[in-house]
Amino acid sequence: MREQLKYIPEEQLTRFDFTAGEFQRARVDDHEINVGGKMYDIARITEQGNFLVVLALHDEAEDNLLSFLNELVKRSTNDKKPIPEQLVNLLSLEFMLEKNVLPVNCSQPIHHTSLYQKVASLVFQNNETPPPRG
Repeated sequence: MREQLKYIPEEQLTRFDFTAGEFQRARVDDHEINVGGKMYDIARITEQGNFLVVLALHDEAEDNLLSFLNELVKRSTNDKKPIPEQLVNLLSLEFMLEKNVLPVNCSQPIHHTSLYQKVASLVFQNNETPPPRG
């Protein structure tokens, strides 16, 4: 998706003119900014004088997800019942980086840092079947 952002026409993107300080406050990470409570994926950044011109695509799906999670947390604080354990486990998952998805070979150790990685590494480590015969 990030690679595709480079090719989106400027007319389909939202333009922001930031000072360096404003940009640092709006920046969420290397690829996203938060402006007015809305998330944007950065397509391009250029300098024009004392300003950084950021062309970005509004990430409605992420806004919806964040709104849902905020509502969930708000309701859980008002509710006397605890949040179901399965939901807490789902929301607290840490996902693996792409480079850690498959080990180079099954004899290499895999260091576990989350429940998700433990389950995934068990699946990948035990996959020592020969290739199909054709």
